[in-house]
Amino acid sequence: MAPCDRPDRLHLNRAAPVAATVYLTALVALSVVHVLAPQGEGPLALTQILAPHLFLVGLIVVALAVLLGRSSGADRVLRVALVTTAVVGLARFGPGLVSLPPPEPPPGASVIDIV
Repeated sequence: MAPCDRPDRLHLNRAAPVAATVYLTALVALSVVHVLAPQGEGPLALTQILAPHLFLVGLIVVALAVLLGRSSGADRVLRVALVTTAVVGLARFGPGLVSLPPPEPPPGASVIDIV
């Protein structure tokens, strides 16, 4: 029996890319809210703390969606959502991933070393 012959498998093939696209779109929208109106308490503050992990989960969601189903229209939308999420994620968390050396202090400035 081919994998797409089973009705439950066929339904999953159509739903996986759509679910992944919805997750990625919600993640981008949540990221915009975090940048425009950061929260200090409540559920949105918790999502700010977990945001890098939610972006990593987005990679897993996309991988599963690609493995589970292929439909031409949903794949195009999924690709756009993936690229948008990648750009937003790199813009938000990219500078924290790269560790550059600190700039040299200007001549004559006092330097304090803290261990």
